Amino acid sequence: MNYVIQPGDNLWSIAQRFGTTPQAIMQANRITNPNQIYAGLTIFIPVPGPSPGPGPTPPFPPGGDVQRRLTQLEREVRRQGNEIQRLDRRVDRLERMSGQRNSG
Repeated sequence: MNYVIQPGDNLWSIAQRFGTTPQAIMQANRITNPNQIYAGLTIFIPVPGPSPGPGPTPPFPPGGDVQRRLTQLEREVRRQGNEIQRLDRRVDRLERMSGQRNSG
C-alpha cells in the first residue's frame, strides 16, 4: 500500500503503525538513508498479509516499479525546486537589507 509521509513521521513510527519493519520499508523503496525521507513523500508500505493461495500469479503491468520510482523522483525534484526558490528569495531579501545599510 502507498503512504504519504506526514510531518513528524519516521520509518520506525510508520513501520509500527502498519505492522512491518523499517528495514522492510527501506528495502521496498530502495531507501539507503532513513534520514532523507520527508513529509509529502509517497512510499510503498509492504504490509504483511495472508499468503497468496495456489494458482497463477497475476502479471504486473510493465514498468510499474519504474513509474513509482519516477513519481517519487518528480516529487523530490519539485520539493528541491521549491526549496531553491525559498532560499533565493531569502538571499534577495538579505541582499536588499545589506544594500540599504550600506547606502545609508
